[in-house]
Amino acid sequence: MKVRALLFGTLGAMAILLISIFFDNAISKRKKSVPDQTDMSYVRKWKERGKTYGSALYITDNAEISTPWIEKLHRTDIVDIRIDKSLEGKTLKKGDRHAELVLNSKTPVPDVVLIQVGCNDTPDADTTATNYSRYIFDYPLAYIQNTKGTGRRHKKAAVGRDMKEIDSSSLAGPIVKLVSKIRTQWPEALVFLAPPVKDEATADENENRKISQIRRIANMLAIPFIDKDWEMLADYSFVWNKQKEKPNIGNILILGDSYSEQGLWTKHLNEFINARIVNLAVSSATLKDNFYYTEAPYTSHPDKDDNRGNNNTLACQVEKLIRLMNNHGSAGIPASYSPDFILLQGGINDNPDPISSSQAYSFAIKSDIRTNFAGATAYLTKRLHTMFPKAQIMVTTPSGLYYGHTSRPFDFIVKAEQMRKAASLSKVKTINWDREGRLTYIFNNPAHTGKGTKTSPIIYNNPTPETIDMLHPNETGSRWLAITAAKELIKNKKNN
Repeated sequence: MKVRALLFGTLGAMAILLISIFFDNAISKRKKSVPDQTDMSYVRKWKERGKTYGSALYITDNAEISTPWIEKLHRTDIVDIRIDKSLEGKTLKKGDRHAELVLNSKTPVPDVVLIQVGCNDTPDADTTATNYSRYIFDYPLAYIQNTKGTGRRHKKAAVGRDMKEIDSSSLAGPIVKLVSKIRTQWPEALVFLAPPVKDEATADENENRKISQIRRIANMLAIPFIDKDWEMLADYSFVWNKQKEKPNIGNILILGDSYSEQGLWTKHLNEFINARIVNLAVSSATLKDNFYYTEAPYTSHPDKDDNRGNNNTLACQVEKLIRLMNNHGSAGIPASYSPDFILLQGGINDNPDPISSSQAYSFAIKSDIRTNFAGATAYLTKRLHTMFPKAQIMVTTPSGLYYGHTSRPFDFIVKAEQMRKAASLSKVKTINWDREGRLTYIFNNPAHTGKGTKTSPIIYNNPTPETIDMLHPNETGSRWLAITAAKELIKNKKNN
């Protein structure tokens, strides 16, 4: 018995030793096959567990602050990271340590660009942060000419400065120029901004001010401000980690304006998901009623030329849906139709609400006042949930295009906050094109198309890299919107 026990003990020890050697060799091989991830020329090629890794370029100006963020990102196993430390120790704003990033044209195209800069800067004065738009736009009283017509008119419009003329006296200017360089060199890369501190939880007063200011700039650029656990980045991994079968979202009903009617972002949506889309959007539609008169029924034939009445609202598109489900029209919809998701895409043609307090919104919902975002959203969600009780309703916030045609280039941010508040009161979720849609007038404006004089008017409604007319997205811009919408649809389908 003792000999047998000794024999089994010896064999057991040998087995453990062999297993240990096997795993040590496997780990050693894995380590040898992974180059130094600070090597700017490296992009991982292999696949593990059927997963395709995306490549991320991490731009930092303070390695000590970025290290815990990078370590946490490594542990998420979302992307491979290449670190650009060329700004190490530098400041964004003017001063002895100021420097601007120079991108290497030979650097492999990244899927993601993560920007954590401003770490070595002091926060801007509150008055400066309030007026960031003044560092990016001129506000000339200029002659404006529409490329589709010959009429000229005086109009105070926000006209973008040339990137070379944007100064570096605030955080806004350098970040705008940095993002512009990245978008120009890698137009398909997903750009994110990260807080310029080691840990948000322990940030002091000045650091919190700086976080708030860079978050504000990210919103102006309509690019995501990343969270500390990188959860948002994981939500976007479907863009580079494409599976053999796309997520099946089911039936999607879209009520919207010209963004949806043109059919571009909805087309790109099917690049990332499988969905059967019914699109009833009408150009120039508003989410809100234009005047308070609830007794009059909405038309089931929305009129895109009715810019002042209530005959081209999203509520009219609901009536159009009912008409088509009753087979009254050439494009009939089955009476049994049942959407899994309903997207209310609007707000672009609406003005901001003059009063958006919770008290005012609660009163509007209670009193069925549909001339503000809260009352209109409440009416639509109640009406649609009566028809489709199992459908998930989501509201898209406006993108950052067009508003520079006025003297208020960031009205879209004001409206988006109001629409989020309204959606929350109706217990529906939002697709945040204003924060994550990556379309902004800053990079799509009529800068330097003229001098603003009678003989050399500023031209607007001309195509830009992401638009067909500085208002409506082209293929490139529509893909950005589709990615943001797909992210929310996939996430909410999983959680449903």
